[in-house]
Amino acid sequence: MSNYCVKTEQLVKTYDHDNFQHAIIKSVSITIGIGEFTVIMGNSGSGKSTLLYLLSGLDAPSSGKIWINDIPLHKRSQKELAVLRRKMVGFVFQDNNLIPNLSIRENILVAGYLIQGDRKEIDQYADRLMEELGILSLAKRYPSQVSGGELQRAAIARAMINNPMILLADEPTGSLNSEASEKVLECFSRLNSKGQTIIMVTHDLKSACRGSRILFLKDGTIPVDHFYHIDKNHPGREDKIFTWLKQMGW
Repeated sequence: MSNYCVKTEQLVKTYDHDNFQHAIIKSVSITIGIGEFTVIMGNSGSGKSTLLYLLSGLDAPSSGKIWINDIPLHKRSQKELAVLRRKMVGFVFQDNNLIPNLSIRENILVAGYLIQGDRKEIDQYADRLMEELGILSLAKRYPSQVSGGELQRAAIARAMINNPMILLADEPTGSLNSEASEKVLECFSRLNSKGQTIIMVTHDLKSACRGSRILFLKDGTIPVDHFYHIDKNHPGREDKIFTWLKQMGW
């Protein structure tokens, strides 16, 4: 088994705009270890979400290589990637993407049923996840009947239902108030403390402090000096991170 969770080599993503190839991601090479909580930051338009979609297999690179646990995503067909994502990748979207005519519990279970397995065990695990995330009492409600923070916690449970090797989150607190954001971030911290690998895109300093490392994306690149390893026990780490981010051009 590999000692890393995600690895890229010379990753490039370009888009055609007015017959011109515009590079969003430029030669990004990173390695993310098993159990790390990695945060991706950068200014608006720097390619943060694009990079996250590439790492998850939801988007294909123009060139370069991506591995999840030694499995080369760049060599897999779309059908193979879909199966791999169900088994190994959980994704939390900024706007949660829950199905409006299904209950909270049904939204979580549908994702679990996509993988063949014992449905009774999946049902029980969904209940455990909802209890751990503080939303078990909302199981029978519909997405329109709960708050934004509760929706995001339901989205986390849906992303975790298949015990993914890696959990990716794209600005998961971007549309939440401070109290709801704190509860969602606490969920991520608890999952990570149990060994879950997390990669989170955020623009928020307090959210970034939850990670063990920050990768700063600037103009589609992440140079070596754009890595920041966080000492979670340092009393002034928020100020230190803020200073470092300003040095990076944040």
